Amino acid sequence: MSKRQTCSICQDPIEVNRMGWADGNNAMPVNDGRCCDRCNDSIVLHTRTELADDLTSKADGLRRQAAIWSDRMAARYPAAEGSSGESG
Repeated sequence: MSKRQTCSICQDPIEVNRMGWADGNNAMPVNDGRCCDRCNDSIVLHTRTELADDLTSKADGLRRQAAIWSDRMAARYPAAEGSSGESG
């Protein structure tokens, strides 16, 4: 029988789950190791959610900034009336 892994977060042994899986969970982004179900549920998933919320917030800010710049460029360089932008 192989030695049980240790949770890279709490250092407790990783228990075999009800499906028979003994290798725990991916602990990223908390660390590069494996973690127990308790740490996965209480720390890792919470951290992933916070990171996703931060990225969503930053993306929203970038979209707002892009819209502002687009509006400014359209006001500064309006398309010539009757011009399709094609040459010839």
